[in-house]
Amino acid sequence: MEDARRRTGRRRARGKRHRTGDGEGVDPDEFYSQVPYEKGFLFVSLLEQTVGRGKFDAFVKKYIKHFSFTSITTADFEAFLAAELP
Repeated sequence: MEDARRRTGRRRARGKRHRTGDGEGVDPDEFYSQVPYEKGFLFVSLLEQTVGRGKFDAFVKKYIKHFSFTSITTADFEAFLAAELP
């Protein structure tokens, strides 16, 4: 186990890993949280329940076609949402 830590660059101090802002040396399962994924699921579920399955499916298809292979900002998403699901 110790050899594996040395090879992957993980460090231990007093039984705990050093935490850096970029997550270096930290097991991803400890560094990242499920909270953003749960919030995303709840938001998408609420959106579907609010507008109905048919409108939601059409929205998702348009969203994928419009934004595929790109990154967007929250403002971009809000503008698209307002335009497609007024």
